[in-house]
Parts: sequence; structure tokens; C-alpha cells
Amino acid sequence: MGADPNTSRPTASPSGAYGPCTSILAFLWLVMFAAALPSLGTDDDGVSPAPISGTISPNTAPWWELTVLPRIGEGIARKIVRYRETARRDSSDGAEPVAFACAADLARVHGIGPNTLQRIGRYLDF
Repeated sequence: MGADPNTSRPTASPSGAYGPCTSILAFLWLVMFAAALPSLGTDDDGVSPAPISGTISPNTAPWWELTVLPRIGEGIARKIVRYRETARRDSSDGAEPVAFACAADLARVHGIGPNTLQRIGRYLDF
């Protein structure tokens, strides 16, 4: 007699391991995807430019706006704002003080060094 058509055939259980063809196809897809990405422009110093147009005033900008500057993350941006607010409170005269008169003044903020100043200087407005 023949095989009973109502009985099921044993099937391969998915064990989580993929065959070599699947791995090769995944690798080729990844290579093609990476090649299709547009190349990102960089400055002459090899650092990507800030995604901003125009300039930012460190004397008035909120911390989240400062984070678009190169090498300025949330922590440093908050330190800039904190320093700016402290300088305003410590002012003895009635005039509105300016915490930062030039880019070099930002070096007073802990975490901002000469390399960072060089990269963000062109994006600042005083």
C-alpha cells in the first residue's frame, strides 16, 4: 500500500541557524545599502559641519539650540546656559551683562577647549 496522504511529512524545525546562502544574501544587501548612502560632507579638518544655517548667539540661545554646534552635546550646552545665567546674577550694575563677548570667552565653561572653540567659532554670533 501507498503512503497515507493524511499524515504529515516531517518538516525542518527552525533552529535559528540560517544557511550560507541566506548569510551571503544578507551581507550583499548590507553592502549595497551602505554603497547607496550619500556621502556626508566634511570640513577641511575632517569634522562634519554643523547642521545649522546662520549663526547662534551663546548669550541668548536655549540649550537645545546650542546642541547643533559641532562637539556641543546636551551637557556642555546646559553648562553654557548655566554659566550665562550665573554671570547675569553676579552682575552688580543694572545693565544686562553679556556673559560671552567673543568665542574665547566660552573657554571659561568647563568642557570647552581650544579645539572645540576652533570648530564652533564660525557658527557663533556675539
